[in-house]
Amino acid sequence: MLNDLKLRNDNLPGEIWICPSVQETILGYRQSGFFSREAGGILVGYRRGPHIEIVEASCPMALDVSRRHSFVRRDDGHQAFSDSRWESSDGTLHYLGEWHTHPEAKPFPSSLDRYEWGKLMSHYADPLVFLIAGTVQWYVEFSFYGWTISEPLSS
Repeated sequence: MLNDLKLRNDNLPGEIWICPSVQETILGYRQSGFFSREAGGILVGYRRGPHIEIVEASCPMALDVSRRHSFVRRDDGHQAFSDSRWESSDGTLHYLGEWHTHPEAKPFPSSLDRYEWGKLMSHYADPLVFLIAGTVQWYVEFSFYGWTISEPLSS
């Protein structure tokens, strides 16, 4: 059983918490096979002062584009997922960012990842979380502070 993953970086004022169900969702799409395709979705949760608590992640949807080395979130269902959480929580659950997989042990964002994240950040006043699940480790970026989580992924 997974525990809350609590991430801390000295450059940040708070922590990022990823609940077990979100970890399990993302780990379920990890690219473990040679022909596995990238997968991704959005992250939803709470902003608690300087802390971020990620409690839900959307799964890849029918209109998303998934290839071995790329994932493009195209399905409007991700927006509907975020909207429904916002509405059912009376505005306390927020869109917090994006997640996707990479077919490598120690993932690192591509130039396209950084470009897309920059576009997203230009639309939000609050910082966003970007998470890449590799085959062995996580990469997490909060605004422009990124780091690799060396703790092996569980499944």
